[in-house]
Amino acid sequence: MARLSRRRFLLSLHVALLLLVPCSCQVGDSCSAARDCGVGLYCGDCAAAGRTRPSCIRDLAIQPTSIVKGLPFNRYSWLVTHNSFSIVGEPSRTGVERVTFYNQEDTVTNQLRNGVRGLMLDMYDFGGDVWLCHSLQGQCYNFTAFVSSLLCRCQAIWHFVVWVSNSRFVTVLTYGLTGHTLAKYPTKSPESQKY
Repeated sequence: MARLSRRRFLLSLHVALLLLVPCSCQVGDSCSAARDCGVGLYCGDCAAAGRTRPSCIRDLAIQPTSIVKGLPFNRYSWLVTHNSFSIVGEPSRTGVERVTFYNQEDTVTNQLRNGVRGLMLDMYDFGGDVWLCHSLQGQCYNFTAFVSSLLCRCQAIWHFVVWVSNSRFVTVLTYGLTGHTLAKYPTKSPESQKY
């Protein structure tokens, strides 16, 4: 009888200890704080994806060159963000409330720091300048525009790209600019010619 009681006690103790040990949630699991998520994950939400409750999200991309080295550039899959400039919470720079989609929660700099290696930028001629913009049938409007003076910002991105390191690549994919628009703006700054 004593042996049976001891077994029950040990079994109960094991179960109690298992219940006390925190378990880490995995990618996509619901969470309430960062401590709920496993290593390399954080607790966040994505309103654009229709998620109403926070879930565990990976905070850094895995660089493909850390897994397999020595392949040609086009044999790797790189993390790319669509409309990299379309950031939730960014204030309107046109003076008109923005009525459009938001694709990102991180700034471009933080996207690059978090492992993004391709930036998709939709650029349009708007108000006598190049703007990063969601378009309606190829036209940029004041309620879909995000950022003006692209060339100044590209220079800042270029400096960050060079700073990241020589072993990492960043590709900037553009959409929306025509030859007519490009002819109106210089395509290379003196700084970028050094690289």
